Amino acid sequence: MTDQEIIKIFLDTQEWQTFECKRAAIKPADLLETVVAFANSDGGYIVIGLEDPTKAEGEKRLLGISENQDNVSDFLKLIDKEIDPPLLLWGKFELEIINTKGQVDKLLVFDIKKSNDVHSLKRGDTFVRKGSQNVKIGSTEIMRLKYDKGAIKFESEKSGITSLENLDSTLLVKYKQDTSSIGQDDWQFLKDNGLAIGADGNYELTKAGLLLFGKNPSVILASKCGIKISHYYGIKPTYSDNPNFVNRQFTIEGPLMNQIEQAVEYFSEVVKRSPPKLSGALFSPTFLIPQWAFQEAITNAVIHRNYFVQDDIHVRFFDDRVEVESPGTYPGHITVENIRTERFARNPLILRTLNRFQTPPNLDIGEGVDRMFKVMREQNLYE
Repeated sequence: MTDQEIIKIFLDTQEWQTFECKRAAIKPADLLETVVAFANSDGGYIVIGLEDPTKAEGEKRLLGISENQDNVSDFLKLIDKEIDPPLLLWGKFELEIINTKGQVDKLLVFDIKKSNDVHSLKRGDTFVRKGSQNVKIGSTEIMRLKYDKGAIKFESEKSGITSLENLDSTLLVKYKQDTSSIGQDDWQFLKDNGLAIGADGNYELTKAGLLLFGKNPSVILASKCGIKISHYYGIKPTYSDNPNFVNRQFTIEGPLMNQIEQAVEYFSEVVKRSPPKLSGALFSPTFLIPQWAFQEAITNAVIHRNYFVQDDIHVRFFDDRVEVESPGTYPGHITVENIRTERFARNPLILRTLNRFQTPPNLDIGEGVDRMFKVMREQNLYE
C-alpha cells in the first residue's frame, strides 16, 4: 500500500480498542499510558501528528509531528526507559504528508503488539484498553491478567496434594507405558515431567499433575475445571419454564484426557442420532461438522484455557452449529488476527503431557486451528 492509501485508512478509522491518534503536542508521559494499555490488551496502532476525529475532519487533521518534535523525541526515549518490564513487541514507521500549513511533514505510527507479559509504568500504574479508553487496573486485576496471558503458570503451582491416592492409577500406568517409563518410581517420574515437586520422599503434585491424572480435579481443587455440555433443539436456547434441552445438561469431570475422550464420544453419538439423508446410494447423517474439527476445538480448549478462572468449558449443541467456549482470553500474544499462524501455550506442561500419549488428542505441530478452518472448508461448510 502507498502512504496515501494508509493515511486514508487512518482518516476513516475511529478511535477504539486498537487505534488511537494524538497530536505531537501531547505530553510524552500521557502517551505511554496508551502504549501500556495496548500491550496489555490486544495491541494496536498509535498515530502521532493526527488530530482527534472529534476536533477536525478529513485532511484538516493532518498536523504532522513538526508541531512539537521535541515531544516526539522525548517519547521515543521514554518508551525504552519507563515501562516495566521492557516492551519488546513493538515497531514504528513514518508516513509522509502535507500538513495543514501546506508544508511537507510526517506522521509517526507506532505498531504496539499484544504482549506475552503484563506491563506497568515505572511510576507503578498499569493500564488496559477498554473501548477508546485506557483504564487503570489494581492488583487483583493485574494478577488475573498475568494468569490470562500465561505470565504466571497456574499449572506449575503446588496443589497441596502429597498422596498418590488421589490419582487415577490406571491412567498413570498407561502414560508411563506410553513413554517407556514403566519401571520408574511414580513420584520421581512425575517430578521429572514437571507434574510434582519435592525431594527425599517429600513430594507434592503440581496442579498440572492433578488436572492430568487426578480422579476428580474439580473436587480436589475446589474449582470448575470440567466440560459442561448443553444440547438444544433449534438454533438458540429458550429461558422459559420449559427450556429447549434435547438432554439434561451435564458436566464431564475427571482427568483431562478422559474429559476430551468423553466429549468426543458424545459428539459421535449426536452424529449417529442425527436424521439420515440420502446421498447418492447411501444414507448419511445430516450433522455435518467433521469429528476431527470438533476434537481439535475441545482439545484446544482443554489445553489452552485459563484454569485460574472459576468456570467450566462450555459446549453447546444447536441444530446448525456447535459452540465451544473456553474460559479466559487468548493467551500470550495470540489475537483473533494471528490465531491461525501464531503459537503460544498458556499451559505447556499440559500440552506436552497430552501429546506424549501413544494416541494423543493433539498433534502439537502448530497447525491445529488453521487445520480446523481447512477441514470445515473441505466439507463445504463455513470456515
